[in-house]
Amino acid sequence: MSMSNNLIYKSNDIIEASYHLTLNEQRLLLACISQVKSDGAIGDRYVISVEQARDLFYDNKGKDKAFRDLKAASKKLWDRGIHMKSESGQRELFTRWVSTVEFDNEEQTATLYFHDQIKPYIAQLKSNFTKYRLSHITQLTSVYAIRIYELIVSWYSQNQPYKEYKIDDFKELLQIGDKYSQFGEFKSRVITPALKQINAHTDFEFEISYRKVGRSFKYIQLRFNRKPEFELAESINQKKMQHNLSKAEQKSRAIEKQRKKAAFTEYAKDIFIAKGMTFENIETGAIYTVDENNSIMTNDFNELNKYFITDDHMKYLLFLNRIRQINNLDDSDTKTFNF
Repeated sequence: MSMSNNLIYKSNDIIEASYHLTLNEQRLLLACISQVKSDGAIGDRYVISVEQARDLFYDNKGKDKAFRDLKAASKKLWDRGIHMKSESGQRELFTRWVSTVEFDNEEQTATLYFHDQIKPYIAQLKSNFTKYRLSHITQLTSVYAIRIYELIVSWYSQNQPYKEYKIDDFKELLQIGDKYSQFGEFKSRVITPALKQINAHTDFEFEISYRKVGRSFKYIQLRFNRKPEFELAESINQKKMQHNLSKAEQKSRAIEKQRKKAAFTEYAKDIFIAKGMTFENIETGAIYTVDENNSIMTNDFNELNKYFITDDHMKYLLFLNRIRQINNLDDSDTKTFNF
């Protein structure tokens, strides 16, 4: 089953964290994160098969070579760490992405278990998170392109279509280290390939400019925006989802009404039988009168049904309370129950 349309949810704390992953490790990690349900509890294990890996990333490789690369990436990912710190710098977390990796050499699958400390940053996220489709990064062949893409999606979701960084700070954010110390090398090996790939293969377009201090470039400026065709497609999908949700809610309400009606029927039936009365036609919503001989006369109208089908839960509770009062009446009383 293709995973390319899966959504990836990540806390912004992770997106701006310090970590270094190779391209294959990054792809594997994102393929597993895309299997996590955003609104549910995170599972214990996430499996990716060689067929899924080939579909996403290794389409030009044979099955055995793709599984070899999948195993190598999984082993390295198991050894990788991540460093997060609060804005104030007072709190820091050093942990690993995954705690365990398993391989099935016959089925050619890799199974990853996320570290407990990572789970809160990729599941059940209510705020301060970024989401995007796995398909938007499958054609990116630069690990820096993936990191920059995630950053601009995160900033854009926070209504920040422009960012300026000191070049040294931006290099630290990308975990470049001592590589590409010359500005020209940094531009040609990191920024230009990422710019081309993101503009060509993702749902965003962005441009880069640089600002000098004195005679040297010291700042990098990023301007970005979502491509209009993707904004339109997402708007259409959201309307479809709202329509489907509305239909689902209507169905759920109808089921709940039937459940309430059935619950009342059984409850009232027990009361009437306990009083030695005849029980009939309650399912049709008739109102009952108890006469001096404990017989029940049925009035042919549907006023009672209003309390079966109403959305007003308070009326329903008041109605049940009224029914409970029947038990406290003397058998000799004559009462009409108009609810």
